[in-house]
Amino acid sequence: MFITRFLPPSIRRGLRAFRAAFPEPIPPFEGVFASFAESKPTLAEFDKEWWKSRCKKAVEDARALTATAFPSSAPPHWLLPFLIGTMPKGKIRILDFGGGGGLDYIYASKLSSRGDDLDYHVVDVPAACEAGRELADLPVTFHLDPPPDDQHFDVVYASNSIQYVEDYRALLAKFSGYGPKYILICKTSIHSGSQFVRAQTNIGGRTPAWVFSLSNIDAALPDYEREFCAKSDDLYPMHTYPDESRVPWMTNLLYVRRHE
Repeated sequence: MFITRFLPPSIRRGLRAFRAAFPEPIPPFEGVFASFAESKPTLAEFDKEWWKSRCKKAVEDARALTATAFPSSAPPHWLLPFLIGTMPKGKIRILDFGGGGGLDYIYASKLSSRGDDLDYHVVDVPAACEAGRELADLPVTFHLDPPPDDQHFDVVYASNSIQYVEDYRALLAKFSGYGPKYILICKTSIHSGSQFVRAQTNIGGRTPAWVFSLSNIDAALPDYEREFCAKSDDLYPMHTYPDESRVPWMTNLLYVRRHE
C-alpha cells in the first residue's frame, strides 16, 4: 500500500511478519461455471460414520441450546419455529428437505409452543436418516427420497440444501405440488446478479453448488409470493472472485401461496 512507504522500517517489517503469520483465508469455492458438468465435480469417498456422528452432534447441540428457561438457536434456525408460532391451532405437517438428523425439529418443537402439533418429516441421505433413526426418542419420519406427489404438507422447509440439486426447478415444482401454504428456504446462496455454479471444496472433492439469481427462484415458484428476504452476514472469504460473482453470504426466503 502507498501509505506504508511513510512508515518506519521497523513497523513495515512488523506488518510483513503479521501478514506472513496470518494470511488471508482460502475461499471454500472455486470458479464461475454455467453448469454442474462444467465445474468438473469430483466426489471424495464419503465418510458415512463421520457424517452420522456430525448429524447426531447437531441434534445434541440443538437440545443443549433449547434446554433452558430462555431457549436460543443459531441463526437462522429460529425462522421455522417463528413461522409455526403464527399458524392456526391444529396439526402441522412439515417437510424438511436436507434436514440431517432432525435438528430443526428440536428448534421447531422447543422454540415454539407447538411441539405436540408437529408431524415432522425429513428427507436426506442415508447416513443422516440413520443418525436420526438411532435417536429413538426423536418423533420424526425420515425419507431417503421426497414423499409421493399425493402427500400434503403445510410447510416445506429447505435449509442449506437446494443449491446442491442440479435440477432445482423440478425440485421446487415438487415442493409446490405438495400444496403447502409456506415454502421456507434458508441458508442458500442467492444474489440479485446472474446465476452461476461454483465448486465447493471444503466438504470433500469438488461439489457443484448453485449461486441462484433471486429472480430465477421467484420464477420457479409461480403459485407463490415472496414475502420475506434477508441475507446473513458474510460467511465466506471471497477475495479471489470478481465483484459480480462475489457472494459470501447466505439468504433466507419465505414464500406464501397465492389465493389461499
